[in-house]
Amino acid sequence: MLKLKRFSHIVGLLILLGGFVLLSPTSGEAKKPKHKDLQKEFSAQHDAIQRGLDEASGQHDAIQRGLDEASGQHDAIQRGLDESSGQHDTIQRAIDELNTGGEDAGNHTLRSDTVLPAADRFVVLADFFFAAVLDLETGVVWQQSPLTNTHEWGSARFKCTGSEVGDRKGWRLPSVHELNSLVDPGGISGSIMLPKGHPFGGIQGGIGNSSFWSATTSADSPTNAWIVSITAGVATVISKEKEQEVWCVRGGHNDGSQY
Repeated sequence: MLKLKRFSHIVGLLILLGGFVLLSPTSGEAKKPKHKDLQKEFSAQHDAIQRGLDEASGQHDAIQRGLDEASGQHDAIQRGLDESSGQHDTIQRAIDELNTGGEDAGNHTLRSDTVLPAADRFVVLADFFFAAVLDLETGVVWQQSPLTNTHEWGSARFKCTGSEVGDRKGWRLPSVHELNSLVDPGGISGSIMLPKGHPFGGIQGGIGNSSFWSATTSADSPTNAWIVSITAGVATVISKEKEQEVWCVRGGHNDGSQY
């Protein structure tokens, strides 16, 4: 009887433990929902990190493009500075050469008592966007290319006065002597009689072409003015009402006197 009671007690304990086991979730079942939640959280964090990396990569690319553009601009500026420096050196050498000759040696003005080859005489000016040329023999600055249309004398003067070549005003119609200083006496009539190697453009060869107004009025006839033909190499007087080509100059001084 005692043995039967003990057996019954043991069976009851086993049944009770079985109930706990049945009521308690298995370790696998308890971990499954937690694993899914963690996986979703890690996946969301991964996506956020990836988006951050993509944005950082895009910013890096934008910064690199900016650096490349800045480097290109720096190189362009440096090239401009190098060209300006080279022109400055050329001008300074010419001034030094001019200052060592003539009766008034050592002065610091450009003179007309020295003959220079075209390679040393003319300097295309970067500061004028290469649209103007300094003549080191006379000290004046010429338009690199004359105006494209012909004009009467009065209109020619206004065209030069209103000109903004090289983003600069202060242009005028040259005197007959300034125009004549460009003519190469050794040139061939009918050709462009400018010094060999000159840097000017827009000038047509051929007899009858490239005759330019000067600001100099004829002393014998105020209704006439002097012109200079770059293809014939001569200066002559014609009526101010006729149309001729226009080549403006800057610097120096021209009081419009008659000759």
